[in-house]
Amino acid sequence: MSRTRAYRRYKLVVKKKNCARYHASSSDNLLGPQTDKKIVGRVATTPKKCDGWCCNKPRKNHGELFSDIRNKQRTAHYE
Repeated sequence: MSRTRAYRRYKLVVKKKNCARYHASSSDNLLGPQTDKKIVGRVATTPKKCDGWCCNKPRKNHGELFSDIRNKQRTAHYE
C-alpha cells in the first residue's frame, strides 16, 4: 500500500480518536473522551508529557552517559 497524503491524514485522525478515548479513561475526566482538539493533538503527536529527567533526554539532564564516560576512559588508557 502506498503511503499517500490521504492515507497519512486518515491514520492521524484514527490516532487522535484513539488518544482521546485512551487518555479520557486514564485521567480524572469522567465525562467521556477528551473533546478539546488542542489537547488531543498534543497528546497524539507527543507521547511523552515532558522532557524532564524522568521522561526523556538523559544527556541533557545528567550530562554524558556512564557508558560514554567508560568508553572514553578505556580509550584514554591505550593512548
